[in-house]
Amino acid sequence: MGLTAAIHYATAGKEVVIYDPDQSVVDAITSGRPKASEALGDVGGVFPCRRLRATTNFESVTDAPVHVVCVPSEKDGTPWMELVTQVLHRIAALRGERLIIVESTVTPGTLSEFSALPAQGIHVAHAPRRDWFAEPEKNLATLQRVVGGLTPECTRRAIDVISSVTPRELILATDCKTAELVKPLENAFLHVPVMLACEVAQAYPDLDVAQAVELACTHWRLMKIYLNAGTGGRCVQLGSRYVQEGSPHLAAGVLSAAIGGEQVMRETAARAIVTRVKPGARVLVLGIAYRPQFRDAGNSPGLAVAHALREMGVSPSVCDPMWTAQELETMCQLPVSPAAVDTFDAVFLATPHAPLADPRDLGVWHPGQFVLDAQGAWATQREEFAALGVEYKRIGDPGWLG
Repeated sequence: MGLTAAIHYATAGKEVVIYDPDQSVVDAITSGRPKASEALGDVGGVFPCRRLRATTNFESVTDAPVHVVCVPSEKDGTPWMELVTQVLHRIAALRGERLIIVESTVTPGTLSEFSALPAQGIHVAHAPRRDWFAEPEKNLATLQRVVGGLTPECTRRAIDVISSVTPRELILATDCKTAELVKPLENAFLHVPVMLACEVAQAYPDLDVAQAVELACTHWRLMKIYLNAGTGGRCVQLGSRYVQEGSPHLAAGVLSAAIGGEQVMRETAARAIVTRVKPGARVLVLGIAYRPQFRDAGNSPGLAVAHALREMGVSPSVCDPMWTAQELETMCQLPVSPAAVDTFDAVFLATPHAPLADPRDLGVWHPGQFVLDAQGAWATQREEFAALGVEYKRIGDPGWLG
């Protein structure tokens, strides 16, 4: 988030300094090879740039009139506001008038702690992000942006700055408390129906729930929903948690059911595999990244199912072309295998990366193997699997639970 904001402001002609305490992050930016470059498209024209530099020295940014805060606000899969508030207190302790724009997703009510700052000339606004790294056209210059300050003056100042990269007609002004709720809520609006679809797939195991979900989503009021072994990524599932933690009145109900349903769905997917193999059987989990062609394992359904399989007495191995074998082993704490299905009793296709798109490229299949396809990427190969004596099911197929 911080890097893409910096690139946009520098491209717009602003002088930008990136502060990060991690020397390796700063070195990568300084060399023109930032760590996130594989998700940013062509950044060659931005680095090196006289208007954009990075430092590990906080004193180098203390004179900046505008601070954009993009620090992590989740830890171990749960909302974590400590770092956000620490950074705001650190900036607020500096002398002189300034504007702080918080882009990190926060629990509703977090910035109320700083309501006295505007009277001291320190203006605070929340402007959550919607850009999507996997699709470069969805960026700060093309998407609507919600901006809400602690006071109307805070909002005005934040919009003046943000409008240098986001057209004013795309900026939606509100108050700070409302802006804090928007980002978690828009993620929860996706999380809850996805988990409802997962619950229905478990409740009606003999019906074609996968097709029913696709057909239901053709209704003009509904967005497209994909069945999977729960949701993945650092936003969708956490959205429900941010909304829930901001109010004592949401301790139970729809959001709690969606959050709790994640673990149930992942264990159910693992059990669907275990019921078809012998104890100690070998299972290959293909895809640890939470989405295709994206190097991020945040809240990974594939990894969660792999760990559940191990707890249920089988021997899972993982494979993902987005990481090296050593990186995968360190991250997953599980055996790593190449994308070769020959020696496995079952295969779970969690994330269909392009190199995994055709099952015929993954070695020799043999009779008696079982395939569970999380998203239906191999559904067109049903007849070929059947001819080989391989049982194929996608999550939501009739009989997918065994």
